Amino acid sequence: MASYRGHLAFSSSLAFIYGGLGHRVLELDLATSALGVAACTVGGLVPDLDSDSGVPIREMFQLAAVVVPLMLVCRLSDSNLSMEEILVFMGLIYCGIRYGLSRIVKRLSVHRGMFHSIPTLFITGFIVYLGFHHPSVLTRSFLAVGAMVGCLSHLVLDEIYSVNFSGIMITFNAFAGSALKFKSKSWKATLSCYAILGTTGYFVYRDLDDHLPGGVVAWVQGQRGTEGMTAPQIIMPPSMNGTPFSTPMDGPPIQLSPPVPSSPRPLMQTQLAPTPVPKKGPYQTVVQEPIRRGFRLFRNRNTTAVSEESEAPRAPIPPRR
Repeated sequence: MASYRGHLAFSSSLAFIYGGLGHRVLELDLATSALGVAACTVGGLVPDLDSDSGVPIREMFQLAAVVVPLMLVCRLSDSNLSMEEILVFMGLIYCGIRYGLSRIVKRLSVHRGMFHSIPTLFITGFIVYLGFHHPSVLTRSFLAVGAMVGCLSHLVLDEIYSVNFSGIMITFNAFAGSALKFKSKSWKATLSCYAILGTTGYFVYRDLDDHLPGGVVAWVQGQRGTEGMTAPQIIMPPSMNGTPFSTPMDGPPIQLSPPVPSSPRPLMQTQLAPTPVPKKGPYQTVVQEPIRRGFRLFRNRNTTAVSEESEAPRAPIPPRR
């Protein structure tokens, strides 16, 4: 069985690859990619909440007690609560997770129980999707899938460690098949896990139905609408000798009518639309028009003075002695 540090090292290494793919392929910014790295790393430690040692459950619930109130800040700010009420609510969430929920999980959970199962993998992703408030469905889905990838890496690593490759024959230990499972020995734990899965899945469906254009059903039908379409058969109009011809294409026939000749339009009937005169605003009326009139008057006066000087008779130049 892999240790706590082994799961942390494996999930963090996988998280950097996942964040790099999100930045490279999905063209997400560095901040969103870094959040994906964190979600994948933390997701790799979620199944160890039922561990017998107190280290994973203590570290995880201390982290959750801080992260969960911060993730709910945006949702609480959209409500009608005041700033003081939001701070009080965040403090209650911290105390409830840190001291209440951690003790309940430690008392009711069993090692390699339903926390090591496929339904818990989907519950982890659904909780991350619902808890992170963001207008982009892609960003929320990226973080949710990152948490699911980290959780899956934990389960796969546990199954790998349950196989003994040291001898000639490959043998399995007592924990083989206890990670990648769909039910546990306790029907109460199994029923509770599937009830949480159905509840969170319903809220995720409602949220996607509100954010996707036309809803989830219309979006899925739109993605499948282009599959299986056949090209229509085009039937051309009859040729000059009366023999119709068509293209060898599959699909319903489409009849094309011959083009109708258009009569030439006289050039004299073409009239140009008058250019609309822009309306003068108050700035043009009050400021620009007086300035233009002043420049025009000054220019007319200078022109008149120059013309009078040119037309006036000049005195003869006295001869030199």
